[in-house]
Amino acid sequence: MLHLTKAAMGCRDIAALTARHAERAASEGAAYCLTRYRPKRADEMGGGSLFWIIKHTLVARQTIT
Repeated sequence: MLHLTKAAMGCRDIAALTARHAERAASEGAAYCLTRYRPKRADEMGGGSLFWIIKHTLVARQTIT
């Protein structure tokens, strides 16, 4: 099981990140996150998590589906 980290650009706190995901879910039907490149070890990521970074601190975790 592997995990990813992603910087929450433009979010000053966890409330802003939550609001961003809620807005996307309301307008598009689902909240998702895109990455620029596919991870090299993507086949090993079954059951992994995405950790969000705000101000150089891990602040949230999401399950990768």
